This record gives sequence, C-alpha cells and structure tokens, in this order.
Amino acid sequence: YPEEIYGVVDWLNFEQEQRMNLSSLAYPKPIIVSDTATTPFISYGNAEDCTAFNKGLIFPPATEDDRCRLGEYFTSLMEKNETALNWVYNFCAADNIKRLLMAADNNITFIDLAFTKICIILS
Repeated sequence: YPEEIYGVVDWLNFEQEQRMNLSSLAYPKPIIVSDTATTPFISYGNAEDCTAFNKGLIFPPATEDDRCRLGEYFTSLMEKNETALNWVYNFCAADNIKRLLMAADNNITFIDLAFTKICIILS
C-alpha cells in the first residue's frame, strides 16, 4: 500500500524533531525506506478460496467485500490466464512507480523496491 509512505515519513519527521529539541547536537537524518513490496491484496493465508478456514489477511486498498472476487483473480493467475497475468505485471509496475514518486516527493534518500531487485538512490 504505497500511501503508507506518507504516514511513515510524517512519523519519522516528528520523532527527529522531538530529538532535535532535546539535544543541541542533533540534526535531521536522511530517511531510508527498505523492504517495500507490491500491494498483495491478500497474504499470509489462503487467497483462492473465500470460504476457507485459513483465509488470508486483506490489505488495503482491498476490503473484505473483495475477498471472493480476489479469490477468482488469484485462481486465474495460477491457471496462467494471460489477461490476468498482464494485469498483474502492469499493476506491479505502477505500484512501484507510485512508491518511487512518493519517496521522491518526501525527500526520502533511498528506497528499496523489494522483490523487484530495484534499489533507487534519490539524493
């Protein structure tokens, strides 16, 4: 969920400001984001069967109402449906570009776009 970058940056900036107020030696540190991953929608459990006992956790922007539709989608991916595969390739690319632009917009020095073997130094 790329938008979480905004909250993390706000929190880190707040924490740094608190420390700078406590010490005359403190200075703002660069922000580094590591181990990002493409938005999974469902993870840590069954994604294909929306009635399974061990259902996966839903990740934003997906909601519980999306569970059965996502199950059909993940099943089509496992069946190597060309339309579904092309959609996921495009989604992953757009998700990483969104993370990269958010990082640049927030003066993040380094972002690791994990699982794609891409690390970007922004400063």
